[in-house]
Amino acid sequence: MAIMAKADLNLTYIIITHDIALLADFVDRVIVLYAGRIAEEGSILDIFSKPLHPYTVGLLSSVPKIGQFSEPVVIPGSSPDYRRLPPGCKFHPRCPIAIGGICDKQ
Repeated sequence: MAIMAKADLNLTYIIITHDIALLADFVDRVIVLYAGRIAEEGSILDIFSKPLHPYTVGLLSSVPKIGQFSEPVVIPGSSPDYRRLPPGCKFHPRCPIAIGGICDKQ
């Protein structure tokens, strides 16, 4: 039985998941969403090796590492009320590096 790669078949996959480790085997590009908005977009290599958005950093930090036994990293705070999303970056109320006057602006 021959196994064909998605490039050989000219296919596009859309995978919606919270299992970030799953993505590495299936996709070339990633869009990270927070509160239904794009937080970051890039190649799988760029997102995994040098994430730019603090939410992406938090997501990747929460993935357990093989051979490391430590407490899971948790993003502080709670998800926003989707009926009343904050202005600006939707992650800024939970963000450890939010800059007032920048991140909270439209």
